Formats: sequence, C-alpha cells, structure tokens
Amino acid sequence: MEPGNKRIYECIEHIYRTSKDVLLRTAYLFVRDEEVARDIVGEAFMALIEHRNEVEPEKFYPYLYTIVQNKAIDHRRADIRHSRIARKIKEKEERMMEYYTLAIESASASAVQSEEIMNIYNTRLSEFSTFTRNIFLRSRRDGKTRAEIAAEFEISENKVKYETQKVLDALRDALKDYGEFSALIILILSGLS
Repeated sequence: MEPGNKRIYECIEHIYRTSKDVLLRTAYLFVRDEEVARDIVGEAFMALIEHRNEVEPEKFYPYLYTIVQNKAIDHRRADIRHSRIARKIKEKEERMMEYYTLAIESASASAVQSEEIMNIYNTRLSEFSTFTRNIFLRSRRDGKTRAEIAAEFEISENKVKYETQKVLDALRDALKDYGEFSALIILILSGLS
C-alpha cells in the first residue's frame, strides 16, 4: 500500500471510530429506524472510500455528514411518498369494497324484485281471457307483427293493438311501485307493439 493511501485509510478509520455514533444518531433522527440508520452510515463510509482521492482528508467528516444527512432525508421522503401511495391504495381498495358490497346488495335486491315483478306479470296476465293473453304473447313472446296476429285470429290490426294495450296498461298499473326497474320492463314490452 502506498504511503499516501495508508494515511487516507488511517484517517477514515479514525473518523469511523470517533464519529460513527454521531453519524448514526444524525441518521436516526431522520429515519427513526436503527437498522436503516446503520445502513445509511455504512453507505456513507463506502462512498467516502470510493471517492477518497477526490476529497481532501480534512474534509472527510463534512463529506460523510453531508452524505448521511442527504441519504437520511431521501429515505424519509421515500417513506412519506410510500405512505401516501399506500394510503391512496388503501382508500381505493376501501372504495372498491364498498362499491362491490353495494353491487352485491343491489343485485340481491334486483333478483328479489325481478322475481316479484315476474310473479305480478304472470298473475296479471292470467287474469285476462285466453284470447287477449294469446294475442299479447304472440306479440311480445313470439315477436309477431300486428298483421300476422290479425291474420291468425281473423281480427283487425286495431283489435290486436287494443288487446295488447289493455294488457300493457294493466301491467303498468300493477308494476307502478317498482320504479325505474318496472318502467324499463314496461318500456321493453310496449316497444314491441
């Protein structure tokens, strides 16, 4: 080892023995984690060793102190950034869980409503004569036109329209308490006429 390098390493070793604890406390003040503080101080000494020929020995301690302080501040900023990101992710997950819960509750309610609506639909439809019910079903279930139904039952297209409208009006009245959902059903049914 060259005499100049030996003097540099002796100087670094002296600073390590005399200043390591101060540097550890400085790092700890920022990061509040002993292991992270030790890592930061170790990285600072490694940086000093790597750049030993670029820094004058009398400036080794200020160089180390600056590295420790900057690394500790960077670590603290990264922690804050990660905490914010984690908090945002948690908030988003909570909103998604709330959304999914509401969706499941809504789907359950919709399934119950659908069953109730179908029961009302079938009950109301069964209250009409076979003639009216068959005209309505040919129109809605089978998708036949007024002309086709009129020809099949040997009646006028206006009679088909009248019988179909009678059922639609009764269904609209029976389903009025189901709000938008029933309005959609009625809209679908009346759109087929």
